[in-house]
Amino acid sequence: MGCMYNWMYAGLFVFVMFAWPLFLFETITPVFVMLIFPLNTIIAVNTWYQCTSPEISFFRGLSAISASQMSGCANITLLYLPFVLIGVYIISIYYSTLGMLYDRKISQGRFMRLVLWFIDA
Repeated sequence: MGCMYNWMYAGLFVFVMFAWPLFLFETITPVFVMLIFPLNTIIAVNTWYQCTSPEISFFRGLSAISASQMSGCANITLLYLPFVLIGVYIISIYYSTLGMLYDRKISQGRFMRLVLWFIDA
């Protein structure tokens, strides 16, 4: 019952990746949130598309990175894993930008190398 699986961390992060602008309703006027939300969705979907390859999907890569960062204690893992996944997402946005400018295979290869770096580290 208390076990957290790798895909749960990745799934929770994907939810936050798409939905974080909705948490701004309390602090920013809804008009700005409705402007930020579609822009964020476009960036997230593009990053997902650009970094997904036939060998590994974006979600599977996040799951593999989550698995490689397990500490053995869910409470400890929850302290640092979100920051690791945010860093991976920011790097992936950079890779997807390169994929749009040059070729999608560049972003796919770089994301795969990033995932392999986490697995091998």
